[in-house]
Amino acid sequence: MALEGKQFSHYRILQLIGRGGMGEVYLAEDTQVRRQVAVKVIRIETTGWNQETGSSAMRLFWREATAIAQLDHPNILPLYDHGEAAIDGLPQAYLIMPYRPEGSLVSWLHKRAQAHQTRQLTLKQVAHIIQQAGRALQYAHDHQFMHLDVKPDNFLIRSRSDADEAPDLLLTDFGIARLSSATSGSSQSVRGTPTYMAPEQCIGHPVFASDQYALAIMAYELLTGKPPFLGTPMQVMFAHMQAQPVAVRKSNPLLPSTVDEVLQRALAKKPEQRYPSVAAFAQAFQEAFQAVDRTTVMRMLPPPPPPGENEYTTLAISTWEARNGGIRVLTLLNGHIINVQIPPGAISGQVLTLPSQSTAGNNLYLKLMVLETPGEVQVDRTPPLSAYQIPPFHQTPTLAYQAPPPSPAFRISSGVMMSILLSLLLLLGGGYLGTFRMLTGQWPWGASASGRTPETTFFPNNLPGSTSVPGGAWQAATSGISQNLTAVAWSGSLFVAVGGTYDTGNGVGDAVSTGVILTSPDGHTWTLQHVANLPYLTDVIWAHSEFVAVGHVTHNSVVFASPDGHTWTNLNAQFASSVDANFSSFTKIIWAGSQFVVLGFFSRIYTSPDGHIWTTRSDGTSGDVGDLTWSGSQFVAVGIGGTILTSPDAITWTPRRTSSSSSLNSVTWANSQFVAVGQAILTSHDGIAWTSQNVSHLFNLTDVIRAGSQFVAVGWGGQILASPDAITWTDQNAGISQSLNNVVWSGSRFVAVGDKGAIFVSS
Repeated sequence: MALEGKQFSHYRILQLIGRGGMGEVYLAEDTQVRRQVAVKVIRIETTGWNQETGSSAMRLFWREATAIAQLDHPNILPLYDHGEAAIDGLPQAYLIMPYRPEGSLVSWLHKRAQAHQTRQLTLKQVAHIIQQAGRALQYAHDHQFMHLDVKPDNFLIRSRSDADEAPDLLLTDFGIARLSSATSGSSQSVRGTPTYMAPEQCIGHPVFASDQYALAIMAYELLTGKPPFLGTPMQVMFAHMQAQPVAVRKSNPLLPSTVDEVLQRALAKKPEQRYPSVAAFAQAFQEAFQAVDRTTVMRMLPPPPPPGENEYTTLAISTWEARNGGIRVLTLLNGHIINVQIPPGAISGQVLTLPSQSTAGNNLYLKLMVLETPGEVQVDRTPPLSAYQIPPFHQTPTLAYQAPPPSPAFRISSGVMMSILLSLLLLLGGGYLGTFRMLTGQWPWGASASGRTPETTFFPNNLPGSTSVPGGAWQAATSGISQNLTAVAWSGSLFVAVGGTYDTGNGVGDAVSTGVILTSPDGHTWTLQHVANLPYLTDVIWAHSEFVAVGHVTHNSVVFASPDGHTWTNLNAQFASSVDANFSSFTKIIWAGSQFVVLGFFSRIYTSPDGHIWTTRSDGTSGDVGDLTWSGSQFVAVGIGGTILTSPDAITWTPRRTSSSSSLNSVTWANSQFVAVGQAILTSHDGIAWTSQNVSHLFNLTDVIRAGSQFVAVGWGGQILASPDAITWTDQNAGISQSLNNVVWSGSRFVAVGDKGAIFVSS
């Protein structure tokens, strides 16, 4: 709900300046003293999800007020006022704090980069930042508060005219701070930002030294341009518990060994092996800086290599990818998106050459690093876990800081902690791919969890009765957006496409989650629908005379419905327990005769008769799946490594053996047979016995539908295949280069949607 222009007490809200996992921050004017302030409120929608979620948010909110009220330190953002007020007749809890127009440490780094054309920091500047942060944290510890969410986003900047390059830091966001006396193991849950979480915090047992560990991660990031571990939240948590970070001197030999030694101690796995206090760590870091020759200290970090010199980076891949090969999509520093073919049988240390991709025209070399299963990991050589998504290239000799996007705190209830830890054992061996798809709606190599309109078996009126498939050329339609489109549906008179932005940034959950909905009567002219608080949407279907779209934000699922594609209602998905609600993350929805069936996080299956009340039917299938379909008597789910599962009721699932280990992205039931596509095409009349079809030049298909008298499949790189029987396939060679995620057939034309707002029409 937008609060701009509203007034309560003597505060007039001016504009929204930030949004987090449980609230919003507004710029406001204190009309009594005529000064600008920051107002933090709990969103109305937060308390409307369910009573448990609302109560938890309120507890965190008042915990923050209690913490700040007791802390008076020059490096901690103070609290001016707090309370509750009715805004538009609805109660809102609020905190009033100073407004810092300079923004966060992340914002300062971005602005500095724009002003100086560099993100480089000197060791002296990093030491100054760590010293201030250490003082603030030590003061909080002395008053028995653990912060537990130390990261660059949670430090605001107070600039000084006499020291623009050495600003003051203000520690903020005590929303998950904990009194040291509140350590009952029975009530603990895991909270924090995985990138910066200490091993003991990952399992719900934080101590004061957990803040020291997080500050050391922050120092590592400032020195190297990236945190030591990248990956999905659970990959990163596993790495914190098991893997040793790569020495910062490997990123830049100019850094003194003393700095490396200080960081290694502060990043010790066991809290008792770290420094006795966060102040002691900050002091040790300062002394390491002071012990170095002044020339080295003041030297800016090395510039990028000049034209003609080579650049290097590491690409982490799973054991499954190493064995079977695959395709990765990488984004370079200059914004170029390139495709990398990983050859089958790849090994650690193998180097791939990407010629002339940088702005300077240099060659880029990718050194492959195979992420081994946890039982094989040697903790003294484990690489950063970036297999799920490759960050922009960094020239290895450069310690240029690349600020991450805002990273909301991550919360795991203690009731699901054991299942998460067990799942960690699967993530590094290839299972992370399905988890990535559950979170983002996409396979790492470019395919997406594409939605489809329901099969004509159940909706004969949706697809008017043409039996021919147009063979004309595909034309690009203008969507007017740059976000990825994940799914498209047809109602009989209107196309609806959904998607959005879901950026995990530096490996933290939902760093950015915004959704888009487009409508079109003909597939050519599209209109953006403005829906408030719309998160990333992964699928949409037409069922029961309305569109139903699913998506997720901060691991919680959302379901939106619309009778006309223009007016959308949040159905406020309700679950039997908070465990079901947390990490549900709906990504795929189908209609199965009398109920909706969705696929969620950890391959869980949920059902609902109305889209509002959801029941967990399968608490994780035995495979890593990303799509499912319903034949009228049987469910079939497909996924990573040729996974195929069948079920009569969406509760009990049976694995089916096939001769193919190629990953499957989509499955449909039509013309009395199942057809599954991905890096292979398989068919089956009963879901049990499957036949692999011999298709040449097959790249990676993301969706398959039955269109009139033919099957049509679309995929990565704009590939479009057609077949009358799902056996003999013809490449349409449509001249499309963008990856296509989903296709729908209206009875007279195809509409395919894909990455970066791509929409193509054939009629």
